Order: sequence, then C-alpha cells, then structure tokens
Amino acid sequence: MDWPHSGGMKDSTSEKTARSEYWREQIPQHECSGLSVLQFCKERRIQEQAFYVWRKRLGEQQPMRFALVKTAAAEREQNGSGLGSGTGQG
Repeated sequence: MDWPHSGGMKDSTSEKTARSEYWREQIPQHECSGLSVLQFCKERRIQEQAFYVWRKRLGEQQPMRFALVKTAAAEREQNGSGLGSGTGQG
C-alpha cells in the first residue's frame, strides 16, 4: 500500500478502489486531527498536492451515507414480542 501519491496511469480497478478508500479514510482523519494540511501530510508522509487533489475529488463525488438506527420498539415489533403499547403485554 504505497498510495500517498497520485499514482500511475496503469492502475487496475481494484487498485483504484483501494486508493479511493485510503483517501476516504485520510480526509476525515485530517479534519479531526486539528492539524494543518501541511503538518498532517508531513506526519503521514503524504504529498500535500495529492491530499488536495483527493479531497477535491472525493468532495465532488462522495455520496450521502446513512446509518440504520434500531429503536427498542422497532426491535420488539420485528421480534413479535409486543405491540408498542408500552405495557409489556403482547
């Protein structure tokens, strides 16, 4: 895994996917780090220009992500152990 650079033009699809996933992890880590881009890149031995290129690229194409949150009531309904009346009977 040597992807801090923008890479060559003969990348396979799986290499492109892996590189994209690498940068999808790096960008949020930078945002949470409190470091400047320059300092973050120096610490991780990432080319600063590559960081900016990938941040722009991923910012333009990043889809919305949602998380499924199950409530206790929804879980009871799925398991058939209650009608959501709050009485515990069912």
